[in-house]
Amino acid sequence: MASTAEVVSSFGWRTVFYSNAVISVLVGVAWYAFMFSSPQQHPRIASEERAFLIRQLKPDRAVVVPWKQILTSMPVWSLVVTNFASNFAFYTFLTFLPEYFEMMLGYDFESTGFLAVTPYLTQLVGALVSGFLADKLAHGGHSLVLIRKAFTLIAFLIPAIGLSILPFISDRTACVIIFSIAIGFSGFIDGGCAVNHLDIAPRYVGILKGLGNMFGTIPGILSPILTGYILDQGGCPTEDDPKPLTASCEMSWRIVFFLSVGVYLFGALFYVLFAKAHLLIYPSEDAEEEEEALVYKAIPPQAWCEGMGVI
Repeated sequence: MASTAEVVSSFGWRTVFYSNAVISVLVGVAWYAFMFSSPQQHPRIASEERAFLIRQLKPDRAVVVPWKQILTSMPVWSLVVTNFASNFAFYTFLTFLPEYFEMMLGYDFESTGFLAVTPYLTQLVGALVSGFLADKLAHGGHSLVLIRKAFTLIAFLIPAIGLSILPFISDRTACVIIFSIAIGFSGFIDGGCAVNHLDIAPRYVGILKGLGNMFGTIPGILSPILTGYILDQGGCPTEDDPKPLTASCEMSWRIVFFLSVGVYLFGALFYVLFAKAHLLIYPSEDAEEEEEALVYKAIPPQAWCEGMGVI
């Protein structure tokens, strides 16, 4: 993102798509070259590591996914809702932040690349810090559900506050700082709901993540269309129609910001009401699995997390 504006200015907008396509192909080739389905198939793994991994693996058998438990669980849907809510703001500003900097703050196109990526660098820092803090608190015996809810509230409410005041600030430096702080704290989601799947269904993290990401991609489609429509209805200038900035356009940008704030608040409320952090979904296809599930259920989440090396 930081280099996009310069690439477009120097080589044209098509170059961005071509370069991303080439990088994707290279990553795909590397993936197929270095990734394998099992330790036995890996040609470069150390013999000691291969033996250790094989000892930890259980024999392959058909996995019966408890879809009824999953689809009727409100804690599961709380994770789906937070995924949707966080992605809504993420995709909105990932798509339109450079345009906002250029249109409303007067930055030239070449400088918006670095400015647009700055908030996401702070988000990376927030994610790293939140993961460390959440693990320390869980290891210290604090309530896991309170940790998850507190970190999720931080990740939603602080960005919501920042986005609420941002449209009313005209100072360019202050806007960049406030937006960077707001998005930085959104990284605290990685100590909250983003890892909550491990607490409630460790055997089915992939299923739950897939379900959440399925709904989480909807904002990637909906948000740019909706934002573009709002700005168009507000008569905002475009590249094809560089008309003067109007009060109606400024109001349209405020609506865009407040819409993300509303989605953030809804996601936070839903999660606080329905989130859990103890084992809820476990296998039941045979007596052995049921017995193992009950053993997991009797152990505090932080205990089995520590045993698995998570904390």
